[in-house]
Amino acid sequence: QQVGKGESDPWSAEFSLMIEGTVMKFSRPIRYRFTDPVKGELYQPLSIIPVADLKLDKEVYIVSKRSPFVADLKINPNVTRAGAFRVNTLVSPNESKLVSVESTQLGDLQKDKAKHKKVTVDRPIVAAGAIDAKVYKGSSVKVLSNSYSRIINYDHIPSIVYQKEATAKIVYVDVKKEGNLAGYIPGAGDKIPEALMQMGYKVVTLHENEMNPGYLKQFDAIVTGIRAYNTQTWVINAYDVLMQYIKDGGVLLVQYNTNNNLGPMKSKIGPYPFTIGGKRITDEEAKVNFLTPDHKALNYPNKIANADFGGWIQERSTYHAENIDTAYRRIFSMRDPGEKQDEDGSLIIANYGKGRFVYAGLVFFRELPAGVPGAYRLFANLIANSRGKYIK
Repeated sequence: QQVGKGESDPWSAEFSLMIEGTVMKFSRPIRYRFTDPVKGELYQPLSIIPVADLKLDKEVYIVSKRSPFVADLKINPNVTRAGAFRVNTLVSPNESKLVSVESTQLGDLQKDKAKHKKVTVDRPIVAAGAIDAKVYKGSSVKVLSNSYSRIINYDHIPSIVYQKEATAKIVYVDVKKEGNLAGYIPGAGDKIPEALMQMGYKVVTLHENEMNPGYLKQFDAIVTGIRAYNTQTWVINAYDVLMQYIKDGGVLLVQYNTNNNLGPMKSKIGPYPFTIGGKRITDEEAKVNFLTPDHKALNYPNKIANADFGGWIQERSTYHAENIDTAYRRIFSMRDPGEKQDEDGSLIIANYGKGRFVYAGLVFFRELPAGVPGAYRLFANLIANSRGKYIK
């Protein structure tokens, strides 16, 4: 209920006073007042947190094979000692049907001594499901915790404490991949490495001192994080090395970068010219037109269809390519409602030497962590690479 508010609603103390026969009621927020040697007198709102924080190791479990898998539930007590507890984990293929419930006695929980519970999902998930965790005391039916605490704490705003439910999605994705080892160049922050690992890739984070052709040649694909060229100066300086990597048979997928006064793009990114503009498709349900339906990116190793753009969240794409050289193939076009002209710079691909360059304004950084199956299938195609028999 408090999402979007500037600060959390305070817990309050309720007062009732009788003054000469008249009852007066009022409330006051409960705050802890303390003095900082530099900042002076400060106030910290009271926060009430659960008896134990529960957190699953993933927010989304991608299942590409209908076989059992194990999730890890971390239980971190917030109390010094409060008796015996039990945790229930519920696994369901959808909101209306329950597959299994595991109940585990935890014994005495002790503050800051985390326990881990392995949750086995032993039945195949046909489409999508969920794992939920709850903590109870003894044989009680009252839920004491089903979440974990998150803190937003900066000097210029009041501290905000909120809870996030201990639940995770299970998504079945029929995805095939080509390649096993992927390099990742960090940008402004995304969860692409976790998504790649869920697809079955081994992922290595790349740094400046590893930018040499001999080292990079081992990777089937390299993916840059969002705005990597805006935030990492050394990536700009590694242009020649990355182009040589592509020439030698690698696949380089560059996620969106910005080109404005706050983050001007002063460097080359791809093997052939293009610029980055500010155009985007904000409607997550915008119709997607396939401009080159015969392109390998739409056919290998997964056949991509319009259904793969179902269930996207928040938007389709951002910061499209513009002034695009003819060496690139434009894969999609789309438009927002009310717009008169389609945009075709959300995904461009060019062969270069033995390899391939991809610029993606498509918002994979949103769709992959959200467990959108079609985004996984398309992403797998874009980085597909069989060493020794490059797929053009």
